[in-house]
Amino acid sequence: MSRAESFLKRQAQTRQMPTTSSVGTKPSQIIVKESHGVSSSKKVVPQKENIKLQQFESANALLQKHASTINSISSCDNGQNMPNRPSINPSYPSVNPNKNIQLPRRRSVVGGGIVLVVILFIALVFFMNMDGEIESGNALTSRQIDELVTSRVLAILTDAGVGSGFPITQRDVLTNRHVVEAIGEGAPTLIYNEKWGKARMGRVRLISPKADMAWIVMDENLPVAPLKISRRKLQRGDKVFAYGYPKQAYRFGLENLKVRGTPGQISAVDMPAEGVMHYEHTAAINEGNSGGPLFNECGEVAGINTWMFLDANSAFYAIEITELQKVFGILWDKVY
Repeated sequence: MSRAESFLKRQAQTRQMPTTSSVGTKPSQIIVKESHGVSSSKKVVPQKENIKLQQFESANALLQKHASTINSISSCDNGQNMPNRPSINPSYPSVNPNKNIQLPRRRSVVGGGIVLVVILFIALVFFMNMDGEIESGNALTSRQIDELVTSRVLAILTDAGVGSGFPITQRDVLTNRHVVEAIGEGAPTLIYNEKWGKARMGRVRLISPKADMAWIVMDENLPVAPLKISRRKLQRGDKVFAYGYPKQAYRFGLENLKVRGTPGQISAVDMPAEGVMHYEHTAAINEGNSGGPLFNECGEVAGINTWMFLDANSAFYAIEITELQKVFGILWDKVY
């Protein structure tokens, strides 16, 4: 046999040998015997072709193993359902693009400031309207009081004469008994204020038989808010303001009628007359002022101007407004 034939035979024997080895023998190596008629030394030859085949088969098996999983992934899943899916960026959570993302809202500094201002304003109004002792911070100037009360001091016009009054509810007016006594209970009377432009109709409901007080009920609601009634008792030296329509104010006709207001202070308290307590004060009043309000320095009704002594030491008197509870308890309950 020629050397060429011997070489081809050996090559054929090498290709027919098994691709795996027994335990203890590396699969990538095989012992080949060279024979030229004599036994030769062992030679280790790497099986490069077998290694490539094993790698291909392993990769193919892996693809077949996960073929069903890969084919079942929908285009909407974006790979989220793939088992053991590695996180691209483990520092940030994955985001579903189909879910609306709500970013944290920024707090508006301006909006918070407006709310705070509104709350402070409401608190200020609340404490200014609270009943209690008059504090210097709540006191009003003469001009402020005039602006506050001018449209709510009323002229009482009857067939027997004129006087003054003021609203304590939207339909209830208080005045002196001697202003309406001549016409009696149930009689009609006109109520007027220079800001309204026209007189309104009311009727005398009750006349006190003892105290100089009368109650008039309007046929319709008045176009102004009632005056605030003070529950605080005045003391000597307190500032007061007497308002009303004195008789001399009518000399220029009803269309030119103007309310009058005069300042003063309390001279004495608890002056008894006709079973009720009166204030003595220095705020000048005249005929026609009867039944008009006496204001404290907060613009609240503290008394009802009633009568006066005119001499060298003129003194003026007003019924303490808290006496209304004794005279007309029902009306007092409507106010408080």
